[in-house]
Order: sequence, then structure tokens, then C-alpha cells
Amino acid sequence: MTGDESGRGRAERTRRRFVGSAAATVAVGLAGCSGSGFGNDGGTDADTDTDTDGSATTGPTTSSDGETSVEGWPTFRADAANTGTASAAGPGATPTTRWTADVGGPGLSSPVVADGVVLAGSEDGLRAFTTDGDPAWEAPTDAPVTATPAVAGNRAYVADADGTLYAVGITDGSVQWRAALRADAFGFGRTAQQIDPAVHSSPTVAGGTVFVGGDDGAVYAFDAETGDPEWRRRVRGDGFPPRGQVAAPAVATPAVADGIVYAAAGPTVAALVAETGDPEWRTDAPAAVTASPAVRGGVVHAASLDGSVLALAADNGDPDWSAARGGRAYPPSERSEQERLVVDSSPAVAEAGGDAAVVLRGDGATHAFDGTGEPLWTAPDADGAAFGPQQQAGSPVRSSPAAGPERAYVGTDRGVVALGLADGEREFAFGTERAVVASPALVDGTLYAVDRDGTLYALAT
Repeated sequence: MTGDESGRGRAERTRRRFVGSAAATVAVGLAGCSGSGFGNDGGTDADTDTDTDGSATTGPTTSSDGETSVEGWPTFRADAANTGTASAAGPGATPTTRWTADVGGPGLSSPVVADGVVLAGSEDGLRAFTTDGDPAWEAPTDAPVTATPAVAGNRAYVADADGTLYAVGITDGSVQWRAALRADAFGFGRTAQQIDPAVHSSPTVAGGTVFVGGDDGAVYAFDAETGDPEWRRRVRGDGFPPRGQVAAPAVATPAVADGIVYAAAGPTVAALVAETGDPEWRTDAPAAVTASPAVRGGVVHAASLDGSVLALAADNGDPDWSAARGGRAYPPSERSEQERLVVDSSPAVAEAGGDAAVVLRGDGATHAFDGTGEPLWTAPDADGAAFGPQQQAGSPVRSSPAAGPERAYVGTDRGVVALGLADGEREFAFGTERAVVASPALVDGTLYAVDRDGTLYALAT
């Protein structure tokens, strides 16, 4: 399928506003470091193999009980359910740099790893490297890619900032199809308010469908094989906002589990039937939810900007528990302004000592709660001395944690920190040249991270 071909005319406008607008969204997360070696220069050398039948299955798979398992880290939060966790342990001591590469942008797109390649978005498209750090291919897009790509089968799916979704071959980056997020393609009238919404959500692929949120507050579903539109649904309700009003954008990456899509826009968390887009339930949080929901064990975990962490029953949206710093529950009127914890990272839902651990960042620290909402620990961000004298405070950090069986890894304004999953104890701090706002990926003992200069690091002990 070929979508709206007018994107070329919009590309330059998007590039001029790229840094400012993208930094305002939720990131989807090494030269000159102690103990670092250097790899390639980030150039490109595309191969020529092409495979377009969509038959491979190297991405996420879902078992009969709805839990998701993955090979690699093929999406923004590791799997279609957005758990942000990996089964393999990562570095436990200060790692060395296996290699570095230049992704060609300000480091807002988180890396993904699948089928022997490492992918990240750039200012001019999608770049791929081998797991040894060698450049593999580049796939240009009409506008910058600030969101994280998703890999399923033999394709990578990525949306650019101007609202075009691409499917590219995982072996060579060739474009298999492209489709614009346009209301009229889904049977809605096309007006000035609904023309090609921008995209800061990362795509999620499940059951042969690609789901992505638009800045018009809707979730869009496309056939993963052909790019044909399947359905469009506004998270907060049907129709469009009144003229003159702006819809709350759906910047959070949708989660998919057991045939249901969980999405957020403004303060609303919604469950939509994956096949049709019909709403199952909608629940409002006390503040906007820009973080991506995570589903595990029949519970939807969501974090809102006022600091509330919500656990909602996946089947009906009823609150299971809610918490914030100090274990206080919402509504926010029960807390003073000083007590409110701003949470703008997506949660990782892991296992710690046989219990669930919900780990997320906010307010200059990383926080963990158990499966009932009781606080487990709080780990303040490491100061500059932990990373080395070259580090200085940078921009606000929105990196979401990546969790393994023993540790959580988080990006800060000075580098990457490893925290014990059970107690929050800092195990190492690895310094980078700039802030790590994109979320790390953990695969087979190697930690992949992109800093604000667009340097991609592969770290291992």
C-alpha cells in the first residue's frame, strides 16, 4: 500500500521543529567513557537480500495464558504487553563498551534488537547495525523518527513524526509499504483538524496487525502484511473534539495482550478489542497518562503525570491498587503539591523475590512498588561523581527502565545506572557524554543505550 505522498513537502517543516517538539514527548529509551573502546563510525553498507512474504516469527509470541515472551528486545518495551523486562540477566558490574555507533539524531528513539540487528530511529529515518556494531542499512523516511521501531516477522515497523507508518524489510531496509495516519482512510470525513496527525507513539505488532497512537488522540490499526487500514478509535470517546479544541494526543505506546489493546490519551486509559477497535472499558487517571501501559498477570499498570501509579484489572478497568511516593493513594487532592511525584517514564513490571516489582522513574529518582502497591524502595539518581568529572546536569530525563531477573537499568542525565531489583542498591553507574533519555534494551547479557548525542552503546561485562 502507498499512503499520502505529500510528506516530502512537510519534511523540512518537521525537521525545523524536531528538537523542540520531540523533547516534549515520552521517550521511548557511548564515546569517551571510562573503560570504553570504540567500534564503527556509524556509516551504512546495505546488503541486497530481500524477503517480503512475512512468514518469519522472530518477534513477540503470546502463550495461551496471554503472557508474552520474546526473542531479543523487538519493541519499545521489550514485548507487545510493554512489560519492559528480559529473561536474561544483564551486566552486574561496571561494563565495558563492546562498540559504539552513530544513529544520526538526538537520541530520542530507543534501540530494539531482533533477528541479529540493532535498530534505532534517526533524524532522517531508521538505521540498522549488526550485533557486532557493523552498519547494516538505512531506511530513509520523510520526517524524523522520534519513536521506537518494532520488529515482527521479517519486517520492522516505524512511524515518522509527520504521521507516516512504514514497513521495511529487516534484511535490507527496503520499504515494503507505507501508510499515512489519515482519518479519511478509515471512513471519517477529512477536515483541517484531522489531516495526517503527527506520531510520537511507537508501534506495537500483534496478531498480524500494527497498532500505533496518533497525536489526534486515536489508536490506528493497520494490516501488518499489506498496510491496509483496519480501524481507528479515539481513546477518550468516539468522534472528534469540537472545532477549536485539540484532542489529547495518544503518545503512549499501545500494549496488546489476550486480543485487547490498552492505550492512553490525556487522563484516560482504554481497553479496545484488537480485531475491531470496539471499546471494552475506559478509566480515568487523576492526571494525564503519557507513559505506556504495561500488562502482566491480568493487571494493567499505568503511571500518570501527578505521580500516581495505577493497577487496573485488565478485564474491566477496575482499580486493583494505586500508589505514589510514600505509598499514598490517589486522588491527588489527598496530597500537597510538594508531595506529588511527577512520573513520565513507562513502568517495567518484573519479578523480585517471587513477587511483582513495578519500577519506574520520576522526580529525579527511580521507584519500585510490589504487587499490592506497597513501596519497595526509592533510589535517587546518582550524582556526577558516580560517573566521572566530565558529567554535568543535562535536560530532564524521561528514560524508562529495562529490567532483567536481578537488576533494573535506567538512563539518567549523566549515563546509565544499574539498580538491584530487590533493594534498589546501585550496582554501577556508567557515564555517557550526554543524557540518556531513550530507554535501554537488554538482550543476552548486553545492554544497549542511546545518549542525547545519538551515540549507540553496546555494554557488557
